Amino acid sequence: MKFLDQLGDAVKDVKELAKSKASVVKDLTADAAQEVKVLAKEKAADVKAKSADAAHDVNELVKAKSADVAKDLEATLKEKAEELKQKAREVKDITADAAKDITDTVKEKSAGAAKDIRVKVAEKTESK
Repeated sequence: MKFLDQLGDAVKDVKELAKSKASVVKDLTADAAQEVKVLAKEKAADVKAKSADAAHDVNELVKAKSADVAKDLEATLKEKAEELKQKAREVKDITADAAKDITDTVKEKSAGAAKDIRVKVAEKTESK
């Protein structure tokens, strides 16, 4: 019977060891599950922070690009304003030249007409 007792004791030891190991496995599994949950929360927080950073970066980039576009637009508007000023000066010069030409023509025609009138007056005076 000794052998059977030893065998029975060995079976009991194996059962206790199995229960002990099952408990350890259960505890390790629970710990691992908890660690996974914590890690998942940390990663979710990291993703959230990185998303916020990315959104901030996008906003800053949009602001920078908007500022660049505004500067380009301002430069273009200044350039166009200068072109318009130049055109206005050209129109003013052309108008001044045209006015001078008109004045000169009127003076010439007036002088010619006055000369013709004097000649006719002189002719009429001589014919009397």
